[in-house]
Amino acid sequence: MSIVFDPDDLSVPVMKFPLKDAVALNPHGNKNAFTLTTTSFMSMKPNNLDVPYKCVRHPSGGADWVFSFVYANLESVLPLLHEALFLSQQSRHELNQMLRERQLRKLAGKGNTFDTAMYLRDAINEKVLINLPCILRAPLVHSPGRLAITTECIYFQPLHDIEGNSPCKIHQIKDVVLCCKKKFKLQESIALELLFWKPKNPSAPRWETSSAFFVFQSPEECSQTWEAVVFHKQVGVDTPLGQDGTKIACKIFADALDSAKGSTDALRNNSSLGNTFLLEKATWCWQKHLVSNFHYLMFLNLLSGRTFNDLSQWPVMPWVLKDYTSSALDINDAAAFRDLSKPIGALNEDRLGMLKERFSLMPDDDPRNPPFLYGTHYSNPGYVMYWLVRAAPGHLLRLQSGRFDAPDRMFHSMQESWSSVLTNPADVKELIPEFFVRDLAVKFLQANEALPLGNRQNGKSIDEVELPPWADSPLDFVLKHRSALDDGRYVNENLHNWIDLIWGCKQRGAEAIKADNVFHGLTYATGEDLDKIDDEMHREAVEQQAQEFGQTPNQLFFKPHRVKAAASQHKNKTLVTEESDASCVVDVVRSILDHCKDNLDDELHIFVPGESGHKRQASKPKAKKQTNVNSDLGGLRLDKEDIQETPKDFSSSAGSKLAAFFSTSTGSKLASPFSFRRSVKK
Repeated sequence: MSIVFDPDDLSVPVMKFPLKDAVALNPHGNKNAFTLTTTSFMSMKPNNLDVPYKCVRHPSGGADWVFSFVYANLESVLPLLHEALFLSQQSRHELNQMLRERQLRKLAGKGNTFDTAMYLRDAINEKVLINLPCILRAPLVHSPGRLAITTECIYFQPLHDIEGNSPCKIHQIKDVVLCCKKKFKLQESIALELLFWKPKNPSAPRWETSSAFFVFQSPEECSQTWEAVVFHKQVGVDTPLGQDGTKIACKIFADALDSAKGSTDALRNNSSLGNTFLLEKATWCWQKHLVSNFHYLMFLNLLSGRTFNDLSQWPVMPWVLKDYTSSALDINDAAAFRDLSKPIGALNEDRLGMLKERFSLMPDDDPRNPPFLYGTHYSNPGYVMYWLVRAAPGHLLRLQSGRFDAPDRMFHSMQESWSSVLTNPADVKELIPEFFVRDLAVKFLQANEALPLGNRQNGKSIDEVELPPWADSPLDFVLKHRSALDDGRYVNENLHNWIDLIWGCKQRGAEAIKADNVFHGLTYATGEDLDKIDDEMHREAVEQQAQEFGQTPNQLFFKPHRVKAAASQHKNKTLVTEESDASCVVDVVRSILDHCKDNLDDELHIFVPGESGHKRQASKPKAKKQTNVNSDLGGLRLDKEDIQETPKDFSSSAGSKLAAFFSTSTGSKLASPFSFRRSVKK
């Protein structure tokens, strides 16, 4: 718990006063002000720059800081300050419990109501369909508030207006590409993610990013909201998918979640427990080169619960290449590629032998702590921020208490990072999507001039990542890297093996042991495991460890993944060039609509309201097949064999979640509801 002073003058640092170091907090005379006596404070973001925090400690007895209010009344604020001071003196477990209870009271309180008079775009004709409390999540940021879905739009009104301006976020329901349930802190179906498309009308309201991630108080409220979106009369009508395509997308994701909830053994023996019809169609499109490798992997990431709104569930991509020393890259040479049939930890035989010896010595009689090969995971917040330190330094500073790591341990060279994952027993990280997106090449491979990352012991600066000799620039590196993933013959012939490790039959169980693909048991933890824990402190520890040390994606395939067809038989066709989570879903689903017409009409009738959010209806006579999925766009037809041209307004990447993540403000002012103007420093 802290008091944060965020000055209007950007040249003045943000100042954070940890209340655990407070000596006293009292009214200041007869003025509308209070005095904080503290032994320390943190200085952050001078000149609005993400640089290491400066911790200042005062002599014994502390120093006095006076805060005066311009608009607020001290009598209304002082009780909140004293409550925060009390909470800061509690243990971490007690503090978390009290904060959860306080947040629940706030969410359910009278102060958290949706202001229809202020925010409804059409107060006369627009009707509110659902209005629930929830938390809007983004990387390292959570914003409690109110979600309202109307006959026209989706609204989110934050509980705290820290920025001091109109805080309500709005997006038209007809521009929603996908609505899917997600897990949060291991709890399944308690969160909902919406993927947005750019509105046709430039003046229409628009979410600042291409997706939104909402966490609800119960699975019932999550399902209620899911139904309100999926059954909405206007959902997706202005997207490249049209309404029917959007429902198909929602259906694929709903089926994947159902399969993940089922018993693995039962699913292997009885496929009727998991409806994989549409997922099989998506795989078929990838096999026939109708969807690129990158878009298919992104689609599987999103389908398995990964999201750009949670660092602990960030999408994962494979190390594709192992050649970072040659002067020229030949993507037709198999020797340039990493072995995709093995997990990163098994690529070095000597290291694997040591890990397997340790594995054999671990006790196997405790089902709560099974033996493991790798004590860390291939994806966790620390690894994600290791790659993104130049693009989002503020996030890394918040993860590491205001400090950057030593320059020699930071991401500074592709060759040395590859060498580390081959030799370091504790380093088994895979890559992230940003390595394959051209618009982000400079942002995460080259630091801006004001970012003080420092120099290595050999004196070399790490402002820019040292690229392989075959890359002339960050952009050239990403373009060639993407080409290796999408067009490399070895990748096309072997990518199915890596999919088996991450999402398939070798993800867990006996096949994972055979494939040397066994991680710490907590990385496989689920909501069912949490429900078995009675001790509140133990439960909280498991949740925290899962958040910090990585989570295995939901399993999507229970048999070996299909092999991609030979390149000579088919040519890659990618429908979209924009790189965002929404565009990858659009690319895959449009391919299904264009090339897998059979039985799709049945899938469009699959949704009916129910406790689980959706269930299969009794058989119905087939409706007459629709010719146009989206007549407004006029570019997507089911009766043509060739893929139609993308609409003209389809190419903008302004809504890309990948790009927007790096431009989002991550200042510490978001971490506390307390923000004051400084008056006098003594």
